[in-house]
Amino acid sequence: MEYDIIEAGTKEELIERVAEKIKHGWGPLGGVVVGNGKDTFYQAMTYKTKRVCVFDGEKFVENKEIDFDTYMMYLHYKRENEK
Repeated sequence: MEYDIIEAGTKEELIERVAEKIKHGWGPLGGVVVGNGKDTFYQAMTYKTKRVCVFDGEKFVENKEIDFDTYMMYLHYKRENEK
């Protein structure tokens, strides 16, 4: 799992930055933190990986950790090949 903290000068800017991260598989962790003076906003984000059983070309590898985008491609490939 990866971890990041987004920082923004306005609430609207934070919303835009968080939404962009979510599009790429990140998710918010906890609530928004407002800095002293109320001019800085923070949001912790995590990028979760999945553990799956995959074929590495020679053998099946169990509990291999892959990122969200690779996992989505894996699911698509799996669905296509089950037809």
